[in-house]
Amino acid sequence: MNMAIARVFADPLERPQDFLGTAFAVSDLLALTAFHCVGDRVSNVHREQVWLSFQTGASVQAQYDGVDPYADFAVLRLLDELPDDLHWLPLTTDTFRREKFDSPGYPSAVKMTGFYTVSGDVKNPSASVENAEAIELFCRESAAGLSLHGLSGAPVIVGNPPTAVGIVRWNPPASQDPLLAAGATLYACPIKAAAARRPDLKRFVRDRTPDELIGEALPLLKTASDETREIITAELGRLNRAKVFSHRCENLQSEWISLPCFKYTQALAGSNEHTVRKTVKLIFQVIATGLTQVFSPSLKEIQFVMLCEVSFEAGCVAVSVYCPFQELVAFCANFMRSSTSIYRPWSWPRALMTSLQSRKISVHHDYKLPTGCLVPIVVAYQPSLLKIALSNLNHFANPDQFLSPHRCHTTSGFLNFLGACSLKHELQKRINPDAPQLILLEHIEGAFGKGLDQWFRWLYHVLDRGTWETQRIFVGNKNPEEYIYSYDP
Repeated sequence: MNMAIARVFADPLERPQDFLGTAFAVSDLLALTAFHCVGDRVSNVHREQVWLSFQTGASVQAQYDGVDPYADFAVLRLLDELPDDLHWLPLTTDTFRREKFDSPGYPSAVKMTGFYTVSGDVKNPSASVENAEAIELFCRESAAGLSLHGLSGAPVIVGNPPTAVGIVRWNPPASQDPLLAAGATLYACPIKAAAARRPDLKRFVRDRTPDELIGEALPLLKTASDETREIITAELGRLNRAKVFSHRCENLQSEWISLPCFKYTQALAGSNEHTVRKTVKLIFQVIATGLTQVFSPSLKEIQFVMLCEVSFEAGCVAVSVYCPFQELVAFCANFMRSSTSIYRPWSWPRALMTSLQSRKISVHHDYKLPTGCLVPIVVAYQPSLLKIALSNLNHFANPDQFLSPHRCHTTSGFLNFLGACSLKHELQKRINPDAPQLILLEHIEGAFGKGLDQWFRWLYHVLDRGTWETQRIFVGNKNPEEYIYSYDP
């Protein structure tokens, strides 16, 4: 089928001297054009009727049905329905800088029977002309010397499927030749402005989702120059913010719970590092025992990540453990609150070893826990092999390998990322005590459109407030490896 884009004539004789501009149908009975094609913007005098001649040879008479000289658009009502072999253009109100556009119409300089399409880039979707809203465009054909007279009223088409985001209205004349556009610049009346003044047009508008817009923007990065790449990346950031915060984090308690956590504080007679390590190892033995109680022995393997922080002050060791699984955290908290174990960590080993040895389960401790630093611990439990491993030495060897947003689709991946960030910052502070908090920003565009909205919420929190908080992390009631980060700017 052919797009319903027509020449506008003053009468049915279609004499060349009566050619007024371009128009396009937006439904079977309505079309849009530039006001100055059918009237005078100063006096507001306009034609009551015009004829639309399509490239298929069909002609339809149209009647003036409301205009806005200020915004420079006019609505035409077709007196006969659009022919079946023509299809009208849907409308949209969304575009972004450097998006590609096509504008099919009838510039007078091109003598041909069908319409002629010019193309280019959206320079500024929020420009203005004579204090009226406008879309500023760069037109390649104009840059090559083509006069755009006659293109007024043509649609500015973006996206896939094609939708009209604007109506061509004017180009500033070049000083050396008023028939050409200065700087190859073209202005259009935004559909957003037209729909605001004519609400009946809104039923023909198809708003593109942020995901669609991001999908259109990402391929442009591959061939973009450094300057254009910077602009597109900024637009991706704007579109992604709109997407991420389109749904607010409210009423979380129905489907989400705060990231499960237990904390243990114990007064110790000694303050040496060995005593602290021994206490931490006992706590991890509790966690290992909880694994055997909470998870089915029929599982082949379960692997997840915890965040742990150890601090030692005034003769007390404090251990905080954040874990996706509420049942495991509850087991550990209850065990350490029990009357037989409270204030008596050295009484734990017998009970713990009895539980683990009865199942012949071995526990491998392969980690470092520097005090005052939130670090990740990878937990791997293989019931069939009767083996539990707790490790993080790979993080110390190379934390950068875990610093990718693409690892943050699950709760464990996110906690792993956060722990690696914290650990790298701690390692940098040992070299430079004034080292700033690490924020990953390189190649950030690779994370757009990848289902990482919650990671971006975290990132925007850091960028906006300079901090992030564990209490903002919530996990799914039904699936602990789903998470949200509760931040709304």
